[in-house]
Amino acid sequence: MRNVARANVWFGSIPDYGAEPLDGGMQLSGTSPGSPAEKSGLQGGDILKQVGDFVIFDIYDFMDGLAVFADGDTVTVKYLRDDELQTTELTFFPRPVGSAEPPH
Repeated sequence: MRNVARANVWFGSIPDYGAEPLDGGMQLSGTSPGSPAEKSGLQGGDILKQVGDFVIFDIYDFMDGLAVFADGDTVTVKYLRDDELQTTELTFFPRPVGSAEPPH
């Protein structure tokens, strides 16, 4: 059993829990409307490989990484789209008031 740190920021990803990317990573089934992930251009099917300095092999690595960031931080996100490694900048910002979505 692995302990996972609690995320401090809202990323706005919707993980594809059924996906098991061949070389690791966390595949997205989509992004939350208006989220940092959506605003950075991420979309369903993308496979997150790195967020800031955190290499992502699975959802646990992703959640551990989100525990160190704060609102206002800007990070480089590396991801695979159509088997091509791409990068984007993502800036964390607070979740809208009244949103019941969990913080990832």
